[in-house]
Amino acid sequence: NQSLVTDGVASLVAEGVKWQSLYLVMLNKHMILTEPVKGDSGGYGRVITICPLSCLMAESYDIQDTEPAAQRILLTHFSPSKHTPGLFNIEASDDPVDAYDIRIIRSCLDIWFEDCNSATKAHKALCSRIFKARIERGKQIRDALPHK
Repeated sequence: NQSLVTDGVASLVAEGVKWQSLYLVMLNKHMILTEPVKGDSGGYGRVITICPLSCLMAESYDIQDTEPAAQRILLTHFSPSKHTPGLFNIEASDDPVDAYDIRIIRSCLDIWFEDCNSATKAHKALCSRIFKARIERGKQIRDALPHK
């Protein structure tokens, strides 16, 4: 995953943790994480990862603190494909694998925001777009099924 993010000017190290500045973009039915490009890029960034919104789940974690603190959103990606989006980490499974089993692969990504306000706005926007993408996916499945 380290090779996906360049060692550009949009990162800093604090208390031994490297923080990378990324843009969260929701375009059509996809969530995209991009890295700011050095210099004037006309508002464009370098794509780090992309995944369908209909395969995501977003969970917000509030840190109860009196000071403004970084806030986390946990993104979970579900897919029958063993190829996960970049930056997402596959969760290990202890279940024995049968050659005829269809497995849903679960992978996760923690996204940290600089404050509660930005995390809350991002979480609400993500949940809304995920919900809409799943509705559209459901309509497509219903349309593909034979009708009596």
